[in-house]
Amino acid sequence: GHYAALLDRTAAFCVEYNHLPDEGEIITHCYDDDSDYPITWQTVEKALQNVAPDSIAATMKRDNIIGSGVLVTETLPAPETIEFGNTRQGFYRHMNLVKETYDLFIKVLPECESAIVQIEVELSEEMQEQYEYGVELLWAELNLDSEPLTASLSQTAESVPEHELGEIIEINADVLTDWRIKMPETGEIFLPEELYLLQEESL
Repeated sequence: GHYAALLDRTAAFCVEYNHLPDEGEIITHCYDDDSDYPITWQTVEKALQNVAPDSIAATMKRDNIIGSGVLVTETLPAPETIEFGNTRQGFYRHMNLVKETYDLFIKVLPECESAIVQIEVELSEEMQEQYEYGVELLWAELNLDSEPLTASLSQTAESVPEHELGEIIEINADVLTDWRIKMPETGEIFLPEELYLLQEESL
């Protein structure tokens, strides 16, 4: 479940660019501080023979036949340390998922130990011309017991200087672009793409 986002966005990349790779072809890489890990495409049959048991795979339909997979062929680092490439379409797809599942996100918060959220802050016209983008994304620590829901900024905005570290921001579906929640006892960290795992636990 921790790598669902990585596999999902890799598959979305293939769809976005109408790219069905050849077997063994490297599609993209994910990284941590020490190494990079290529994501390749192999048939399930070959993967069972050649790929280490601690690798991950996502079965995909190709040419109307189920039997191909996107696979990482190296041992993977801890999920919280991994980074991987993204696409513009994938970014908006992810952001839409965050907004569409906001009500369910609010529902599971009482069961969480802690949560961080990413919000979007709109730039002024002057700053948009200077920085050549319209919004800045900022991480904030959620105040779980606040009403209405608020979060404390964990960073100072580069292009919106009036927003500083520690500022309290009201949180709603319109400003939210991403989140991470940590569960008590197990310490597991969940992303928006993994919300279905929480649903399975009836949270």
